Amino acid sequence: MKHYPVLYQAEQNPNPLTKLGVSLHPSHSQPEVAILLGMFNGARYLQEQIISFKHQTHPNWSLLISDDGSSDGSWDMAKGIAQKTPSHDIRLFRGPRCGFAANFLNLVGWVDDRVPFAAFSDQDDVWMPQKLSRAIAQLQTVPPNLPALYCGRTIYT
Repeated sequence: MKHYPVLYQAEQNPNPLTKLGVSLHPSHSQPEVAILLGMFNGARYLQEQIISFKHQTHPNWSLLISDDGSSDGSWDMAKGIAQKTPSHDIRLFRGPRCGFAANFLNLVGWVDDRVPFAAFSDQDDVWMPQKLSRAIAQLQTVPPNLPALYCGRTIYT
């Protein structure tokens, strides 16, 4: 089994969107990043977390949210946020209800093959504005035929 920590340069993987010819953000000159958010009863964190995504200095991102069976209104809150954020592709999925690892693994399968980067976000993460920009700058130094991983960790209390 592959392990996919924080941010990785996507490998080719089967994806139903590819068959549909979906191009998420073809007008951007910067590479797209698919943010993968695994969620379970995370309503109290969601608003602040999404705001931190919107403040990223790297503007070309999409957000895939997988709810793993929340009972605290997380699904409805995420749906409302998606409807109020037309500037970004935000998609919601019902998770497999098998824990966080299976939830994230499920999300990996939904990343479009043409999206070169994916970033993993726990439901209580709040990102600094340069998180994606710094990661992409480092990952772009790696030849595209090689898998690459960038990890960052900052904790403010």
